[in-house]
Amino acid sequence: MSFFDEVVPEIKVSAVPGKIVFSPEQEAIFSAISKTSRSLIVIAKAGSGKTFTILESAKRVPAGQKIAFMAFNKDIADELKRRIPRDVATAVTINSLGNSSIRKAMPKAEFDELKLFKLYSKVERLLGLSKDFSKNNKRTILNLVKIGKTNGITPNLKLIKKKFLEDTPQNWKKFFFEYSLKCENGDLDKIVEVASVITKESLKIAQNMTYDYTDQIVMPVLYGWECPKFDIIYLDETQDISDIKLELVLSARHEKSRIIAVGDPNQSIYGFAGARRSILDKIKTQFNCLEFTLTRTFRCAKSIVLEANRVVPDIKALDTAPDGLVKVIPDADPEKHVLVNDMVVCRTNAPLMTLAIRLFTMGTPFSFRGNEEFIQKAQEILKGARGMSGSQVAEACKETIKALKESLNEGVNVSGDLDVANFIKSIGEANPTLSETQLIRKITEVFSSSKAGGSAVQLYTIHKAKGLEADRVFFLNAHEIPHERAKSEWELEQEENMRYVAITRAKRELYYIKIDSE
Repeated sequence: MSFFDEVVPEIKVSAVPGKIVFSPEQEAIFSAISKTSRSLIVIAKAGSGKTFTILESAKRVPAGQKIAFMAFNKDIADELKRRIPRDVATAVTINSLGNSSIRKAMPKAEFDELKLFKLYSKVERLLGLSKDFSKNNKRTILNLVKIGKTNGITPNLKLIKKKFLEDTPQNWKKFFFEYSLKCENGDLDKIVEVASVITKESLKIAQNMTYDYTDQIVMPVLYGWECPKFDIIYLDETQDISDIKLELVLSARHEKSRIIAVGDPNQSIYGFAGARRSILDKIKTQFNCLEFTLTRTFRCAKSIVLEANRVVPDIKALDTAPDGLVKVIPDADPEKHVLVNDMVVCRTNAPLMTLAIRLFTMGTPFSFRGNEEFIQKAQEILKGARGMSGSQVAEACKETIKALKESLNEGVNVSGDLDVANFIKSIGEANPTLSETQLIRKITEVFSSSKAGGSAVQLYTIHKAKGLEADRVFFLNAHEIPHERAKSEWELEQEENMRYVAITRAKRELYYIKIDSE
């Protein structure tokens, strides 16, 4: 089910054939777009048809104005590109906006996802760090660097034009504790020192420099590099952007540009990337925005809205919405209850992988977002298992898993590879006599049968499920919320937001199920 399928129930047919009747809340937004020159804030509850509303509102923009839709991720940006009039509007992710700015300012720069990992090795030698220190603290330090950069810690470099937070031990320690990072047999002052040095090195510019995903956001803002300008900027999922992302978006405006910021503070779940629900209030104050609401969900049945009201009291169901169903399934074998086209959402990956293995064993097709990548990773891992049986593959995978865990502890982002290796190990154990060729064929078949348009159980973490919906949703291991690592007030708030997001993926039926991760 596509993110954009939520628009279907929103459209109402009037007595006049072919005419759409909009809600009073929508009409108020359209009027403000067409009859004023003000910027707008739109607080849109889950399933309230926000994307349909902003696309319709764009049709009311005065002729000749250049419009940009700033999408939260590439999937949404690509879908928007297919639906907007290309002669007057464009759709981009905030990262791609920053990427274009970097490429224009520094044409020889190259993208390198492993930039920070490589910089650590350089700084490790520079500062003479011990192997024990790096083994215990490398991952924490690289996480702290990303957090610091995302939240605007700015080193003292010559060409930097805009500073957010001073590069001081106090600011680094603030984020260390705020994000509940751990100091394993290490000196916190040394951790902070290393993070500061890596950040400074990562933000230096040179003709042959490299940049990563975080740099795409940070560097254009700090160095004041030019972005394309637009008359109207629609900012989707505003609650999930950080202060520095907002600065990048605002660099695409001119003196008379309008901002149409759409979001829901109760769906803010990207605090780990620097997002805070207060960003909407900041925009409202800065641009003297008119504020509008979309309070009624066109997606959720009445019983599901009542369940959501336990977290967010002000979301409302339509009077015409079906009653729906919310039910706890105590069965220890939840895979027996899940059908193709159902959606399963979970706070973490591990229970989803366990469920996937059980579905695989039953022959039930299922889908993760990014099936092709999963298959490619599986084929890569199985290259070293030529001629092995399933049980031998499982044993070989144990060594692979051990190596991947070591890389993960060193700060390398191999979590996806680790998921695949654990999956193959479990499938090998469940099918001990199959050859490696038969294993990859089985894996490919089950994933291929669940591509877009096919019938499959849809498996998502709550973060990945954002913006999606299904008639029947299974909330797996809801007891994992709040996550055990969530300690601070904002982290606990985000955990409840995730509960709300999970519940409101369901259109008609919501089931709570449990499974023990294997």
